[in-house]
Amino acid sequence: MINLTDSAGARSRLFQLIALGFAHPLPEFHQILSDGSYINALKSNAVDAAACGTALPYAQYSFADFEADYIHLFQMGRGGKPIIALTAGDHKEINKELGRPEFLLQYTAWYKHFGLKIDENEGGNELPDHLVCQLEFMSWLSHLEDTAEDNGALQHGYQSAQRDFLQRHLQPFL
Repeated sequence: MINLTDSAGARSRLFQLIALGFAHPLPEFHQILSDGSYINALKSNAVDAAACGTALPYAQYSFADFEADYIHLFQMGRGGKPIIALTAGDHKEINKELGRPEFLLQYTAWYKHFGLKIDENEGGNELPDHLVCQLEFMSWLSHLEDTAEDNGALQHGYQSAQRDFLQRHLQPFL
């Protein structure tokens, strides 16, 4: 049986690495993708988190091409709409009943409850339902669990929050 508490730090790093993979490309990310350190970190943390490691191709082309592919897939795509939307609200099967503002407030409430807010000064423009924000939130919850050390009740609470958020928000998205 997997001890979730022992793997919380690795899960935190793994979610952060996955979020980085879906964030708008930066030259620094392209560099770690090109030199193989990103895939090595993914593999290492996936194994440590008791997940399975998967192989990703190394970036074999320029940063400009890498960024253009990202924009084509996740931002502009066909007819000005992304081919693959990274915001949950853009998936009709996920947001069936609420208006967009109410839908976004659900995510904001989760983040606020655990002491987070969207950092508007960081240069990012992700909405609260963006996949990057959701993965970073899972990273934060895993980090909180990891730093709760020997407080079993607190660790269990963070594990429950991770499970709930995953089931309610991330699982339908993926």
